[in-house]
Amino acid sequence: MRESVMASSPDVVEYICFQLRHAGDISFRKMFGDYGLYCGRTFFGLVCDN
Repeated sequence: MRESVMASSPDVVEYICFQLRHAGDISFRKMFGDYGLYCGRTFFGLVCDN
């Protein structure tokens, strides 16, 4: 039986980006079914399952 996968909500990702706002130009992009985090043009992390 396959387990259901919970995707991350945009609200949680926005909150994480807000918390990192002093680190630089933080943004996110939907990828791999969840969200990738960027500082400027540099990819640095994934937000998976909130």
